[in-house]
Amino acid sequence: PAWVGDPEGDVRDNYMSHMVYFPVDFVKPGQWRTHILFSYKGSDFDQGADYNKSSGSGVDYDRWRVERAYFEFKLKFLPVNAWIGVGHDLWDLDRAGGGLVYFDDDPGIRFYGNYEKFTWDFKFARKSEQTDSQAFETDSNRDVYLLKLGYDFGPYFRPHVFFAWDHNGAARYSLPQNHLYWEGSGSFHGLVSNAGTWNIYYVGANFTGKIGPLMYQVEGVYQGGDVDVNGDGILQMDGDYEDEFDVSAWAGLVNFQVDLAQWAPALNKFVVGLGGVYFSGDDDADDDDLEGFVGVTNATRFFKPWSMGTLPVHGVNAQPVVGNTIYAWNPTNWGVGPGTGGVIGQPAEGNGLGAHGDNPGMWAIVFTIDWVPYTNWNVKAMVKYMQWDDTDVIEKQLGDNDICYFRAPYGVETSERDIRTDKADDIDEEIGWETDLMVSYKIYSNVTLFGGISVLWPGDGIDDINKVLYDDDDSDPAWHGQLGVKFVF
Repeated sequence: PAWVGDPEGDVRDNYMSHMVYFPVDFVKPGQWRTHILFSYKGSDFDQGADYNKSSGSGVDYDRWRVERAYFEFKLKFLPVNAWIGVGHDLWDLDRAGGGLVYFDDDPGIRFYGNYEKFTWDFKFARKSEQTDSQAFETDSNRDVYLLKLGYDFGPYFRPHVFFAWDHNGAARYSLPQNHLYWEGSGSFHGLVSNAGTWNIYYVGANFTGKIGPLMYQVEGVYQGGDVDVNGDGILQMDGDYEDEFDVSAWAGLVNFQVDLAQWAPALNKFVVGLGGVYFSGDDDADDDDLEGFVGVTNATRFFKPWSMGTLPVHGVNAQPVVGNTIYAWNPTNWGVGPGTGGVIGQPAEGNGLGAHGDNPGMWAIVFTIDWVPYTNWNVKAMVKYMQWDDTDVIEKQLGDNDICYFRAPYGVETSERDIRTDKADDIDEEIGWETDLMVSYKIYSNVTLFGGISVLWPGDGIDDINKVLYDDDDSDPAWHGQLGVKFVF
């Protein structure tokens, strides 16, 4: 079971869920490998169902299915260790350094290998399920090309450089606050088929290793490209239409860890970490520059030193006031401009999962503890302080109601959406503090009990937003709790 709270202090939902994974692997070492993953998922709440509107907007599974199927084989005729693979599997570009750009499961093709200490990994992944529609009458595929190169200098220094190109042949914008005017539609709202295209690229590098007792992870990435919108374009806050947007954003992450048990063996394992992350935000929602960082499907919450599964309360898609998407920490569903990537691939009506290129960005300082006091126990804790990088887009989205039709979260009635500009002209950057705790106990070799709680203590920025939405700036903590059992056979 799990419970979800919101910044108004209400338990917005609780749900029971269960998942069964049955992997099947056939391997001939040094020649080929086949991996098939059967899964069964059952719940009354999965990936955001009914969190933002009563009709529900998530994905409910109650069946067996083939979740992944992948086959790879070695190219023995080449003078290097080279492999090629095809199928649907879990693809990774930069998770080890922070997951700022891509980590997801998709269908695709992979070519990877090494020559001595030099490594390469090329992937072609298709995310067409995010935008495919017969009504588009065009190539609606969203294709992602990923390349990572590395060299192993030993445990103290493992660098990688990487490149990604995200091409969406038929972007779709259906959110009212996008102000999208489709030529001939006579309306600013509603679904627009084949609204345009985006071509986004990423160039980055990361470094991981261990120097003496100090473990480190460092990553930096630049995002560029363009978005072309069909028809007259998107109606801006200043009353002008814009149909061409330039993308220029960046993100960075650094994290350091040390195991104190090296000096105090009685601790068994006691790893403490300190780090930070930055996603650039857009400082002007009225121009044609998209400066809010959006990864292909950036997965910061799966970055191993900071990962607790889905526990962090601000990193799941259930906090629309904070403005986060499924995998990222960056609040990319705040915005009034076109999408430039993300897990969903375009703004999705009703649940705010769109990855807007003019999002406010954010930065965070992160402190972590990973403690194994006894063989069967594990305790993980994390404390974060977070701020938006720039709140101009939030102020525009909330305040200029003459143009902006804002979809208020938590089922606010339409009559309550008459936002007054004077209340939204000074939104503070502070998101607040978050504390996370997860405890697990292995009662048998194959059975583990676990439980945890994540609490977001709202800062002045969330107070300001709730003041606009509800005329109440005394925000209560948002929280997410879990209890579970894991059986591995």
